[in-house]
Amino acid sequence: MKSSYLLWIVILFFAMVFLNKKNYKVDSYTVTSQIKGIAILLVIFGHLSRVAEIHNPILNLLGANGVCIFLLISGYGLYKSSEKKGITFSYWKKRIVTVLIPYSLITGIFLLYDRFFLNKEYSKIYILKNILGIDNLTRFDGTMWYIQFILSWYIVFGIVFYFNKYKALRISILFLFSIIFYSQMNREPFSMYYYQCAVHSFWFPIGVLVGAYGERLRTIVNSKSKIIFINLITVIFIYLIYGNINTNNNLYMLYNFSVAVVLISTILIIYSFKKYIYLLDYIGSISFYLYLFEGVFIYNYNIINKDMPIFSFFLYFFIITALSMIYKRIIELVTGKVLVNKKTV
Repeated sequence: MKSSYLLWIVILFFAMVFLNKKNYKVDSYTVTSQIKGIAILLVIFGHLSRVAEIHNPILNLLGANGVCIFLLISGYGLYKSSEKKGITFSYWKKRIVTVLIPYSLITGIFLLYDRFFLNKEYSKIYILKNILGIDNLTRFDGTMWYIQFILSWYIVFGIVFYFNKYKALRISILFLFSIIFYSQMNREPFSMYYYQCAVHSFWFPIGVLVGAYGERLRTIVNSKSKIIFINLITVIFIYLIYGNINTNNNLYMLYNFSVAVVLISTILIIYSFKKYIYLLDYIGSISFYLYLFEGVFIYNYNIINKDMPIFSFFLYFFIITALSMIYKRIIELVTGKVLVNKKTV
């Protein structure tokens, strides 16, 4: 437990160091960026804790907490965007340009690197499946299961919201797909992809639900004191179920959701005081690109040296941050004429 406490102390320290007042109006994009920053840090620390063989459930589950946050804000953001713009050709184009193309390009580069520098042989089908993000069993980078999952939700969301105009029915259909994903948990033969989809099956439509009925929720929880009280109750709930999350998948799911709620609402409370965490905002701005690099350098290229953990830890962060910044800039240059507004969700 000491290691988990130390991690949260470090995160809190950095948060306080970079806590600043902003001289411009806070908007939804900035809030989302802060939340993305938290989410990707959780994913990275969760993966690092496993490769470092730190057997602590709090640390080991940070990645799942981060995924839950990403799915919640994705559902919320897509609903808000569809309210303004509807489902048009630009909706599909944006999903391809901002998600599939960056993923496919970097995956292709990694596969080429493996082929010519590490002398690894891959079949054409394997390469094609991985570049398209549809390999369920033998994925090149196991952490990339999320790409296929979120693209599946983009497709479902786009079709449902294009052909159906009734809010309640739209959301009900999304939850029906959640149940379908959830039903695949014990599928045989076992696939980690289907398991991950199952335990994260409800977060995207819950995000959509909040986007659709958030104003009503805001009228109920209309003060900082109420949000703080709900957070305290949620923390108590987390404490009560914590001991059983490794043996009960449903409690595991509730745990992830509860942690996500506490962290998201904490960011909202900070914003209510007109405060701004620069570090989280910056990390959030490159979060997707960090995700494309963080897993492969841990699991495929073994950059973390257990004999020099501190040095390799900082080297790892430097490498993935630098590559993320560079790759983001390249993608922006290539796709800049395609995307009219990069700040849309």
